[in-house]
Amino acid sequence: MKSLKFLGIASAFAAALLAGAPSAQAQATQLFSPTSGETTVPVLPDGTPINVTSTSNDTDPADTALRSGFTVASGGNTFTFASSDGSDLTRHNAGDTVVGNTTAYPTGTRLLETSDPNGTTGVGNGPLTISFSNPVTKFGLSAQDFTPDMQTFTFSTFNGTNDVGNFTVGPIDNSTTPGQLAFIGAAYAPGITSIKISSLSDQPMGSNDFYVGPAVASAPVPEAATTISFGLMLGMGGLGLLASRNKRRKQGAAENA
Repeated sequence: MKSLKFLGIASAFAAALLAGAPSAQAQATQLFSPTSGETTVPVLPDGTPINVTSTSNDTDPADTALRSGFTVASGGNTFTFASSDGSDLTRHNAGDTVVGNTTAYPTGTRLLETSDPNGTTGVGNGPLTISFSNPVTKFGLSAQDFTPDMQTFTFSTFNGTNDVGNFTVGPIDNSTTPGQLAFIGAAYAPGITSIKISSLSDQPMGSNDFYVGPAVASAPVPEAATTISFGLMLGMGGLGLLASRNKRRKQGAAENA
């Protein structure tokens, strides 16, 4: 009976250990500016982009169609960029003659537009989803609507299939040159695996046609959860061994009596 009582105490103690273990952060938090010291992710790859289409209806040579799902490797991670319907995305350089209201970016900045250069002009194919091969604790980038307008951005952050935060930036007056950039960023300690960005314009056909510029991201999240679980298992196993040892001692004492 005493052994059973001890086991009950041990179980209660183990439960207390579990209850006292650090719990996962419930929701992501919104960031309003880049975090210094984070890895810079060039939104577009250097040199020839991956999976380039053979033609483009834009006349500027700096404009290139990119297949939805193209990747960029940086900082020990791989970032995948995808349109909502699988249609192509477009790369630009800020300052190009065919670029819309993007003068808020420094000239020459590599940009990605959520629009298919071979598709219908002025129709966006956002939302844009950016996925990370390894989770990150922080991520952020600048964005600007293609159309001069009153722009509002919304974005959702995910940990696997779990939606861990939904945020809004704006409305921001982007109606006159040079327009304004919006910063889209979030932090989530357990790790962000993807972010989905949409834009809402007050102009006809202006929604979900926007640019994103260079991004910042933290280093990949370490495998901390495994270490914590293993430590708890050792603690619970130790309690079980202690209970078993106490039982054997009592049995030996009874046999020698």
